[in-house]
Amino acid sequence: MLKNFGLKFVDIMLGVILGLGFQWWPQLHETWQYIAFIFVYLNLIDYWIDYSPAVRQYPFKNQYDVVLHTFIIFSMFFIIYSTLSTIFWFFLAWVFYRLADFLWLWTMKREYRPSAADLKYINTWILSDTAEALLALFLFYIYFSLTVEPLVLLIIFIVLRLLSRVLSSVRYKKFFYEG
Repeated sequence: MLKNFGLKFVDIMLGVILGLGFQWWPQLHETWQYIAFIFVYLNLIDYWIDYSPAVRQYPFKNQYDVVLHTFIIFSMFFIIYSTLSTIFWFFLAWVFYRLADFLWLWTMKREYRPSAADLKYINTWILSDTAEALLALFLFYIYFSLTVEPLVLLIIFIVLRLLSRVLSSVRYKKFFYEG
């Protein structure tokens, strides 16, 4: 029962989050906010492309999985919403987003016996999630200690995030997860 629920839940909630997020576009004022908003949307769509097949292959097993995926969905909502605020909240939201994904990947490793190829994918993204969360925390620290402009930090973050995405794809030899 949870198997069929999981994929429907994920797809519907992601669609709702992406749809609701557009209501905040008129409230953005700074250049970094517009760039962050577009970046977040493209990132979430990219994530969704890998997320749905992975949920199909590794479906929800129990209520813990429902709570965990709700946390993932909440973190996506938080990261979109954070673009309305400050770069502080954006980086904090990114840490929650990567932490939520890390927990899900760790749970997949624990609850299932992934094939060698899937294990390579899972381990790659665990490493990527960790690196990106640490990067966001580091840039958060830089923002407060050196008072660097948010746009500069965001551009550095986006470039390093794109590099992380490409290196992760090269590591497991696929651009998108195919299950």
